[in-house]
Amino acid sequence: MPSCRKAEYRQHRPEETPLFPLIRDNLEGFLHHCRSTYKRGIPRYAEKELREYLKCGIAAHGFARARCQACGHELLLTFSCKRRGVCPSCNARRMSDTAARLVDHVLPEVRLRQWVLSVPFELRMVFAKNPDALSTCGRIFVEETFRWQRSIGSRWGLVPATEAQARLRGGAVCFPQRFGGSLNLNVHYHVVVPDAVFFRDSTGVMQRELLSAPTRGDLAEIAHNVSVRVLRWLARKGLIEDGEESDIRSAPTALDVCLGSSIGLGDLATLKGDKLAKSEHHSADSVSKRARRGEFNIHASVTATAREDRERLVRYCARAPLSLERLSVARCGKVVYQLKSPIHGRTHRVMEPYQFLARLCALIPPPRHPLIRFHGVLAPNSSWRKEVVPAASHAGNVPEPEPHTEIATPSAELSVEKKWNAARLDWATLLKRVYNIDALACPCGGRLTFIELIEDKKEATAQLIARGLYASVAPLPQKPPPPAADHIDELPEEDWDQSREAFTFIPDPIWDDP
Repeated sequence: MPSCRKAEYRQHRPEETPLFPLIRDNLEGFLHHCRSTYKRGIPRYAEKELREYLKCGIAAHGFARARCQACGHELLLTFSCKRRGVCPSCNARRMSDTAARLVDHVLPEVRLRQWVLSVPFELRMVFAKNPDALSTCGRIFVEETFRWQRSIGSRWGLVPATEAQARLRGGAVCFPQRFGGSLNLNVHYHVVVPDAVFFRDSTGVMQRELLSAPTRGDLAEIAHNVSVRVLRWLARKGLIEDGEESDIRSAPTALDVCLGSSIGLGDLATLKGDKLAKSEHHSADSVSKRARRGEFNIHASVTATAREDRERLVRYCARAPLSLERLSVARCGKVVYQLKSPIHGRTHRVMEPYQFLARLCALIPPPRHPLIRFHGVLAPNSSWRKEVVPAASHAGNVPEPEPHTEIATPSAELSVEKKWNAARLDWATLLKRVYNIDALACPCGGRLTFIELIEDKKEATAQLIARGLYASVAPLPQKPPPPAADHIDELPEEDWDQSREAFTFIPDPIWDDP
């Protein structure tokens, strides 16, 4: 949320982050290795995602010009790739925009509760490879949550028990997530549920009643019902046999190998002095007791009532799998990713560049699969939605959204038409809302307005050269390098880009062997 101190706008420069050169220098070799080694290479949607990221924020691929009419100061805004899995900038924009839109236009003004469903370790691969199974599990989880809400409402006497199914309703926004805190494949669900049940009274007026927190017994019962229904559905579709995955291939594809290598923790090692000690392997059974028992687990203790807390909660549920702040590259070329939470005392994961790209491919969501789903009274086709969702209001310290400014073509007038697009906050308004940054404010005190859109690459390069700006785009390597060795014997401290405290690491297992 906006802070008291006004921040200064700094343009996004992806080429200065450690992620950009990692993908640029290793993508072609990685794709060539996958095509030549496995039955099928990386899926087209994953390859397109990686290639489009290399154009995101690069001025040589096009930009928009904004100028201050008072002093002539100009700002060049580059295009974004608008992808869903790799680009940290586009993911952050989508996360913030989703949270703002849901809090302003969708979620009712009641306490929100976050419900988190963790699936058994043995089923994560099934959900990762089958979008229908992923959607069905989320739908069943929400339905069982609604069933618990109706039981509480009927127990409190809001409506007769025989009419609870028809008259008591709930709402939910589901965020299926494919990732964990260490770039691992961890399919689970974050569901934002208004902590209330909705019903119509005898006069037909919409009412709502706040619910109490679920007890451990309630969570255990919901988890049991979800487990029974999900396993029954998976068995009926032939996706599991006796609780194990039934889709076993003799010739795995490159995506199968990426998913398989990303689902576990891999080998653990400890940094002692300036060398890594002998690796200690941790199997899947030692990762989680809940996973070893094959249980569905539910957590529902996080709530948010204040407006800024509600928006922060939704942003957390819609977060991206990759954090640039935790990504670094050692001078020896190995990729180092800091874990969100230490695992068995280990704090970092060390990977070769190909292993890192394999994990990225495993976490990219498939196309035409929504990252957010609406249920109950919050669903778009619900007849109760208009009476439940709030009117667009911006209370407290949340600024009013400014009208969306359309970018004028070169032949258009300088005064451009302004429109408000309710479906999505524009770039400048979102920056002001989340970071308290006024990106269109000129140092002279005036305002910047968009005057030109440059989409042709040659024209964009010519204008950049005329302004004395860096305009070239580094080409991708033409000859793919051989696959990197998958072992870590030692990692001297002087190989790090900056001085650090003593670290412990989690190296990846071998992923590129069929």
